[in-house]
Amino acid sequence: MFSLDLNLRGALAAALTLTGCSGDFTLSATDSASGAGNTEDPASTSGTSGSTGTGGPGDESTGEVGTSTITGPASASDTATNGTTDTSTGADVCPGAWANLEDGTMICCEGSAAWPGVAETHLVTLTVTVDDEPFVSDNYDDGEIFLVDRKSGDRIALGSVQEGTLSAEAFAGVYDVVYEAPAFPKLLPRNSSAVLLEGLTVPTGDSPAVNIRVVDVNGEVSLDNKPPPMKGYDSGRIYFVDRETGARTFVGRTSEMVDGKFKSRLIPGKMYDVHYEAESVQTQLPINSDARIEADVAVNDDGSLSSPILKINTVPLEGDLLLADEVLAPGTYNRANIYIEDEYTHARTKVLDSSKGGFKGVRVIDNAAEYRVFYEVGETQGVAPSNEWARLDIKGILGEGPFTAAELKSAAGSLSIPLITIAGAVTVDMAPLNPDPNNQGELLVVHGDDRAVIGAVQAGINARLVADSYGVFFRHDVSDGGLPVNTLAELLGVSIDADAPDLNLNIKTAALSGTFTVGGVTPPGSIYDDGRIFLRNAAGDSVFLGRTRDGVFDRRVVVGDYDVHYAVESSQGGVPANHDVIIKEGLKIGGDVADMTIDVPTLAFAENVPLKGGGGVGHFFLRNIRFGDEVQIGSTGDEKLAATIVPGDYELIYRAESPGAGTPENQGRNLGCFHIDGEW
Repeated sequence: MFSLDLNLRGALAAALTLTGCSGDFTLSATDSASGAGNTEDPASTSGTSGSTGTGGPGDESTGEVGTSTITGPASASDTATNGTTDTSTGADVCPGAWANLEDGTMICCEGSAAWPGVAETHLVTLTVTVDDEPFVSDNYDDGEIFLVDRKSGDRIALGSVQEGTLSAEAFAGVYDVVYEAPAFPKLLPRNSSAVLLEGLTVPTGDSPAVNIRVVDVNGEVSLDNKPPPMKGYDSGRIYFVDRETGARTFVGRTSEMVDGKFKSRLIPGKMYDVHYEAESVQTQLPINSDARIEADVAVNDDGSLSSPILKINTVPLEGDLLLADEVLAPGTYNRANIYIEDEYTHARTKVLDSSKGGFKGVRVIDNAAEYRVFYEVGETQGVAPSNEWARLDIKGILGEGPFTAAELKSAAGSLSIPLITIAGAVTVDMAPLNPDPNNQGELLVVHGDDRAVIGAVQAGINARLVADSYGVFFRHDVSDGGLPVNTLAELLGVSIDADAPDLNLNIKTAALSGTFTVGGVTPPGSIYDDGRIFLRNAAGDSVFLGRTRDGVFDRRVVVGDYDVHYAVESSQGGVPANHDVIIKEGLKIGGDVADMTIDVPTLAFAENVPLKGGGGVGHFFLRNIRFGDEVQIGSTGDEKLAATIVPGDYELIYRAESPGAGTPENQGRNLGCFHIDGEW
């Protein structure tokens, strides 16, 4: 045993290393295990076979660390930097105090901006017409107009088309004017989202006029060179997907198309991809949940399409599912599902349920589509492999993939999945664990998105798997100290492949104990000023160490490398209000550690409100750039913006709650980027 002091204050200061806004800079950051904006423990094991890691009395391994849900726009800070280093010319990407890199990462430049004294707002007024005329209709036929900053996702609701003249308060910036239709308008375009005007600069200096053009589109769909059947039980939906916004617009069902013809109202002059989506499929329509059937289809000014006939070409799949060259017979106790994943849309479609037999009457879209193939266990009693999402790279049949529909058809004739059976015993710190209801855990294998339970600590390992290479992981079910409390711990140096199916493994653990401090002093003892401390890593593992108000912790963990996370439970200023931030990176646990001190760095942040007065209400947030975590620091009616936070690099975000004269209606405006530390 030895003593280890972790003084974590200032740990974030070195996260971003920049050498000026006008020169070259290097961004360096380490990948974290936390998901941006995720207020639940990212290591949750829900949705997998077996235990969810909820543990016994007093165990908090599932670790919900906050109830707030971050619903802001998909800004540049919503993703971690994934451990990459980006070197660019600051003059190009860092013209001010903060900037977005091409990969979407938000950075702070050296010498971050002074806190905004007064943030200027401007009244934006637009005149909207439809086909150069004021729009007049009943209350059931209308559309909405928005200002949208495509780079940050910030949006402002201006009003409805029927209003004609629309206005709203907005921060200065460059916006697109976007039209969004309600469900099935009669006179207006059906477009769910379409850009009407690009690059509107605010303040505008005048009142721009925006015209919505609308045309009746007459199109035709064919299914394998014939009109699709007009049968409600064999039907698919057709969507036009705007290439500019990615918005999907429904234009019709194949079962309602006489001779395959459809009619819809759309905005002309735009480019669309056409997608098919299965609705109710029996024998003739393809089963795909989402697939592109045509690319770059233009809607002309006269309503015609650049591709007059939208072709759905299909390929039938017929054959049996084989496990190691043996047919998996239909049954309820050993069931398997086969899915295809569209390489373009990433949609997943179940094409086989073994309880109903093999591939029978299943059609998939050809149309130059490519697929990856996955196996999912339905239920097993030792025959069906226990993999939850195994990608099938069947080298003797398909190769590595992705596969065309024709290749998929060929393989489905005898889709044989190679298998391995593994068996072995489990020890903990080189000793077998006797049966104990208070100390139970499972062993899993993981490969990418796939995982499978292969055994239990006391019972040992016995499982059938899709032949592949796997890492081996441990997760506890319950523990009163005899087992580590990890939720998904990789056992370093242990792996499984088809050439070495026998596996006797040892779980090496360490006992951790020590104290919590906040800002170098004893934490508050109140339930109203409390945070949680976790160990986590990039593999998704999580260990709940304890609450700051308890002051001490004592946990057993699997040896390995971890980041230390802090998450607020409740704050009245005594602990930081952050929902999920890393306070220490790269903590190496290789043996027992006692008298460890984990300090949560903290500072009391306070600044002037950059927007005063106005008839509406807006709120201000500090969003941690590295972790996506948000802390509300006040509103437009407050005297000061204030919160207790972990030091680091933050964006100042404004979001409107209710409109009013002089109050901007932006829903996600970035007002600056700031390095906030003890000298703020």
